[in-house]
Amino acid sequence: MGVALVVKRVAVTGANGFVGSACCAHLRAQGVEVVPLTREHISLDTDIDIRPHLTGVDAIVHCAARVHVLQEDAENPAEAFVRANTEATRLMAQQAEEKGVKRFVFLSSIGVLGNRTAAGAPFDENTVPRPHSDYARSKWLAEHYLQEHTKMQVVILRPPLVYGPEVKANFLKLLKAVDARLPLPLRSIHTPRDFLYVQNLCEAIHQALTVRKAAGKAINLCDGEAIGVAELVRALATYMHKTPVLLPCPEMMLRVAGKVTGKKNMIDGLCNRLEIDNQHATRILQWTPGTSLHDGLKETVAWYKTQ
Repeated sequence: MGVALVVKRVAVTGANGFVGSACCAHLRAQGVEVVPLTREHISLDTDIDIRPHLTGVDAIVHCAARVHVLQEDAENPAEAFVRANTEATRLMAQQAEEKGVKRFVFLSSIGVLGNRTAAGAPFDENTVPRPHSDYARSKWLAEHYLQEHTKMQVVILRPPLVYGPEVKANFLKLLKAVDARLPLPLRSIHTPRDFLYVQNLCEAIHQALTVRKAAGKAINLCDGEAIGVAELVRALATYMHKTPVLLPCPEMMLRVAGKVTGKKNMIDGLCNRLEIDNQHATRILQWTPGTSLHDGLKETVAWYKTQ
């Protein structure tokens, strides 16, 4: 197994975001001194300079990313993603190397491999990347730079959709919809999808910081319990003590509606099969998900009910 890499001081970008804040809390609980970097300290642009914050830092966990480009933005969305997620990462890595940072953990996305899998053929370490969106492509370009052009020990983590307490965006919308008993046309959607509980991700990040043989690897992560969206809604409703309102709707009609309303990516995220083999993560990181999917959903609902 080898002697673990000692990291005493770690900078975390996106430290006030959903994943970043959970990562900071987890690392502190492990006795790591955390340097939290938020938008107050850095911007994801070509004028980024993190060097003033890297004194004595052993490693960086790069959680910050631009995930959305608003429709009303006049700029080219692809260029906006590349500037924030590729170019800013490149500059950050160069500055970190200049300051003597040993290890760089990059949170990428399972989307660099594509947005759907075939039955019996989950994404694994041998899957050829096929980024399915401008966002995923910007992450893949950042991966390529880090793997080819830095002397630091780089570890790339590729999570699917992450959920847990403090979750935002589409998963929070789903929680609200289930809680309000809104009719959801998802009864017919049973294709399995993998997810990742935020605490499981934080544990993987800690391993990525300390396991020597993880250097140079790109690692796919998931809870290891794929679930269909209809079953997911039923589980959330059960833990909320609600009865879900699931309506039958042919998958083809949902996909057409997604195209017409500009919500194609969201519908794909509900309907497409997305299964991930996390055995490579287990071998390389010496990591297994500590929280099961359903326990993670229970924790997420428990948090939601306090809001």
